[in-house]
Amino acid sequence: MRVLVISNLFPPDVIGGYELLCQDLADGLHERGHEVRVLTSHAPVLDDRPYPVRRVFARRAYAAVDLRGAEESRHIESVVSHAANAHALAREIDDFEPDRVLLANLIGLGGLAVLEVLRRRDVPWVWFLGDAAPVPLVDGVGTEILALYGAESGDAFDRGRYVAMSRNVVDEIERRMSRALRDVRIVPGWIASPAPSRPRAARDGVTRFIVAGAIAEHKGIGLIVDAAVEVAATHPGAFRVELFGGGDPEPFRELLTTAAAREAVTFHGPRERREVLDEFATADVFLFPTHEREPFGVAPLEAALRGCVPIMTATAGVGNFKNPPKNYDEMHPGAYDAKERLKYMDTMGIWAMVMYPNVGGFGAQEFLKLNDPELMLTCVQIYNDWQTEWASVDSRRLLPITSLPFWDVDAAVTEIRRCATMGHKGILFTGEPQFWGQPLLGDTHWNPLWEVSIELDLPISFHIGSGNMELGLLKTKIESYGKMAAFTELSVDVFLRNGMQMTDLIMSGVLPRYPEIQFISVESGIGWIPFVLEALDYQFQDNGVSKDNPEFDMLPSEYFTRNIYACYWFEQTAPSRLIDKVGVDNILFETDFPHPTSLYGDEVHKRIKGGLSTCEESVQRKILWENGQKLYKVEQPTAADEAKRESVAAAA
Repeated sequence: MRVLVISNLFPPDVIGGYELLCQDLADGLHERGHEVRVLTSHAPVLDDRPYPVRRVFARRAYAAVDLRGAEESRHIESVVSHAANAHALAREIDDFEPDRVLLANLIGLGGLAVLEVLRRRDVPWVWFLGDAAPVPLVDGVGTEILALYGAESGDAFDRGRYVAMSRNVVDEIERRMSRALRDVRIVPGWIASPAPSRPRAARDGVTRFIVAGAIAEHKGIGLIVDAAVEVAATHPGAFRVELFGGGDPEPFRELLTTAAAREAVTFHGPRERREVLDEFATADVFLFPTHEREPFGVAPLEAALRGCVPIMTATAGVGNFKNPPKNYDEMHPGAYDAKERLKYMDTMGIWAMVMYPNVGGFGAQEFLKLNDPELMLTCVQIYNDWQTEWASVDSRRLLPITSLPFWDVDAAVTEIRRCATMGHKGILFTGEPQFWGQPLLGDTHWNPLWEVSIELDLPISFHIGSGNMELGLLKTKIESYGKMAAFTELSVDVFLRNGMQMTDLIMSGVLPRYPEIQFISVESGIGWIPFVLEALDYQFQDNGVSKDNPEFDMLPSEYFTRNIYACYWFEQTAPSRLIDKVGVDNILFETDFPHPTSLYGDEVHKRIKGGLSTCEESVQRKILWENGQKLYKVEQPTAADEAKRESVAAAA
């Protein structure tokens, strides 16, 4: 095909990662045999690409604000219509006759007029959304002008297709334009980075941190420097922080108040891209604590490609939810600060909270992506150590659960023993090991896991989502249903999938072999349990299972009563009507805090009351306290604890 690429900037005329990605796209299309031509703005640069780069456009500065007079005129010329650029584009289309047009950033080029030329020439286009580029085309522009281009209702944006590098970008565009984009394909976090010019270097004993990007406060440079000062005070000479990028480093140098910190932190200034990429191969950790929203940071991916582990904030373009917090100020402090978590628990009347993981996956399955057994095990151990440290603020109330390197059962047993000595209260295990290439639950392969659980008296948790959740977020389903509709369907699917895991566990033969073992179905709800147990009992008896499997000396429902617990949080119907069908001794209450769909604030007690108000006080006490207290061996609060809680609650 003949592909025409349009971008306001193109390397070596570069401001950020967007232009580099645009070049990567053009290079990739050329390498695959397509005839490529690039149209971009004037710049005093030399082009050395293997395809024509035509610098025919004039570029105007712009500001997306409420403008008047001459300023408004320049803004409109920038984002709406630049006559010379429109004519230049029309000539290039007539000359090149492209089969497709790939749009990058149109800001400064008269973007709406560009789209209008493409419409009039009937040229199919695809817009690469590496940023919220469509938004400034309509910000600050009157409806009368927008109507000239069919953009007042968004029609101008429905004539092509989109490829976005993160869902964050699409969400921001749709939110700010108050409309949904049509025909969007998400291709997250990709790069076409040059191969390393030298091999990965071995560590020299000094941990080396690297930063690449603008040296500015919004990129989190102040946070990095503050951390360096603090760590250098206790570990002088143990690390180095090296920063590459343009900007003024002096305000940050002034924060280096000790000789150890100044020795540890170096500002190198801007360097050639290839040089910085080679630096990644000698570093241990890439830091990217940006404060501002990012489409999807390129630098962390380039660092990871060279074996440098990236650590980044949630604003780096990888958020999963509709309106994720953009910074720590927008988050509830109890989400990351243990002391604040305890304060929140006091205001809610919650004495103890069992902590389940997130970063590593609900069954530690995310660590499998590392494809390095030693690194996978190390990450699990580090995560468990962090849980222990975080809970140490009050280990009576914050109860860690051990994540497992389940791909190695011997290592898993060793990790359970190690974490038990640190006060962990349970074991986290995937309920669907077969999804990850491991034996089924009933296989004797897992006997050492069951045996250590009984020996140490630690319950085993199956948290929802410990299997392959990607099956519920297929691209076709997201495109057909919409992102949040697909996510809602997935949320219910994982509840029911836990029902399937419990069914598998009951029929696996594990429970007859190990009558003392305790399992918990976490975050799955309880409404499904009566039906599943009734169905299991019926099928069990009707099919004469005990004839072929004489080890089954009880009904499936009886094994559930003896060995399995389940948790609920939002349900109202099941707690009020089905407790006797589930078993009052088998139910635990949870809030799921601080997940986006958790119970929070007043809703906690509203949901409790809505589900349990008709129950006897003894039943409520079992579900809200006694069952969990017995299962996790939770210490009773003292009179002083109760007085402190009442004081905090009153102050709140």
